[in-house]
Amino acid sequence: MRRADGPRIVLHSSNEMYGADRMVLEVLRALEEPRNVTVLLPDDVISGPTQFTDELEALGVHARIVPLPVLRRAYLTPRGAIALIERSFNLFRLFGRIRPSTVWIANSSLLICAPIARLSGAPLVILHLQEMWSGVERVVLSFLALFCGRIIAISSAVADRVLYRTRRVSVVHNAVPAPTSVTRVDTSANIFLVASRWNDWKGHRTLLAAWKLAGEPGSLLIAGGPPPIGRGVNVPALIDEMKLSRSVSVVGEVADLGDLYMRASWVVVPSDAPEPFGLVAIEAMARMRP
Repeated sequence: MRRADGPRIVLHSSNEMYGADRMVLEVLRALEEPRNVTVLLPDDVISGPTQFTDELEALGVHARIVPLPVLRRAYLTPRGAIALIERSFNLFRLFGRIRPSTVWIANSSLLICAPIARLSGAPLVILHLQEMWSGVERVVLSFLALFCGRIIAISSAVADRVLYRTRRVSVVHNAVPAPTSVTRVDTSANIFLVASRWNDWKGHRTLLAAWKLAGEPGSLLIAGGPPPIGRGVNVPALIDEMKLSRSVSVVGEVADLGDLYMRASWVVVPSDAPEPFGLVAIEAMARMRP
């Protein structure tokens, strides 16, 4: 098989339906021939069928669960480093067998795969940059990104965090589908919505503390759930700890946020760190939700 005829490989570090997962689906929907694409997903998160894998199947895209070398905190130990080396070697052998024409890296946590792909002979490696880099992480990831032929950042703020930036870095904003219907907002109902994964930087503790200080000014709906791996926040425990169960409800993970946006009077994005793009805020504004 010639390299030009080889499959296009997408490397993605999660198997859920949050912002990065949805953007993978949007890009695949835009391809003329998505059936020549294989999505590789890691085996250290949710490995069974999910809404994400169901959506891939509907597009005719094959998904495989493999031991990907994901840069997670769990591997920052001697034993974890050995496991990461083993996973890297296994991916190198896999690339050698399937001979991909393109490797698209959908998350910064998979950037260690860029040199692996280049060493295996992949002609084109693309990074879809969806995270804000800072500190030592910024230096390490910027170096690994040198092995990518193209870097597509989801915002100018994200692109500006890349060291050694050249013309190979371009900005393409996330695709945000327009809502099928919009109803006028009733701000007098005082229904507030926060929708995100419960990562430690998403500001749930900050929001709940402010909610209590404000005297519980309405009804607060919290959608989402904890990350399958890594540092998260136990939102139900925080609600109990702050004695806010009278006004705060946990909705959990939902397949479509559309109905929740329509119920809400206000949408809150309480992140403690800069948002790379702010997908929830844009979707809320598209539905006339302040």
